[in-house]
Amino acid sequence: MDPYTIDRWADRYRRGKRTLEAVCTEYGVVLGAAHDASADALAAARLARAIAVRHAKVAALGPAELHRSQIQWHAAWAADLQTFLRGKGDPTAVVDGAWPLRELTEERV
Repeated sequence: MDPYTIDRWADRYRRGKRTLEAVCTEYGVVLGAAHDASADALAAARLARAIAVRHAKVAALGPAELHRSQIQWHAAWAADLQTFLRGKGDPTAVVDGAWPLRELTEERV
């Protein structure tokens, strides 16, 4: 589960940053030692639960359905962002819509 992807979909029009710290503050989740792997992972798990508590449409999804939905939500977000960037004058902008894994390309090796 990816609370970043879920939050972006569940509260699409909320203004502000979507960093782990900012989203934890929004949902009242304590982020211990930020940037420590275990603290970040624990905060992300707590955040996923807090998002489900606030958004019944998220809580209603079972694990498999939530996973499939996140694939679609991320792809839609990426397509929208790519369209936005190209509309702002960058005709070569490419936003990777793959989630949760991306293909390994020559540039990433």
